[in-house]
Amino acid sequence: MFESLIPYLPLMAKLGAYMGIIGGLFNCTTKINYKVVAFFIWLLSNCILIIWAYELGEYEMAQMYSFFCITSGIGLFTHWKLKKKEGV
Repeated sequence: MFESLIPYLPLMAKLGAYMGIIGGLFNCTTKINYKVVAFFIWLLSNCILIIWAYELGEYEMAQMYSFFCITSGIGLFTHWKLKKKEGV
């Protein structure tokens, strides 16, 4: 499906992993703005990792990252509403 991305699969794996780590660091803070950024980063990293896993034929892993993508979207939406509510 994404045959043109095959040369970039190792880069995508590293990018997705590092973005996940950065999102985790942002989520460790108490500031709501950083938490919104964390969930956005996680959403992007999970999308990258879905494509990566799918291209490797790891469909169960792609499903796992799809679920993480959904939970990241819910987290982003929830924290975005909190941010608006607090007026930050």
